[in-house]
Amino acid sequence: MKQLPDTAPEIHESFLKEKFVVKRTPGKFKAVAADLCLEQTINRSPKSSGGIIGSTRKKNYVTEW
Repeated sequence: MKQLPDTAPEIHESFLKEKFVVKRTPGKFKAVAADLCLEQTINRSPKSSGGIIGSTRKKNYVTEW
């Protein structure tokens, strides 16, 4: 991220203008703000089977983070 202004200036400008979203699934109108996505993911972790500890033992879960 520190090198983003040099390596991709147009993307860096978009970040500064807060033009970034996260899409978990493909399709239209499925993008959410990055902070909302992070909050939803954090809140979902303890509610899943095994809780946070059980989740961190799963390779796919750790890769997502």
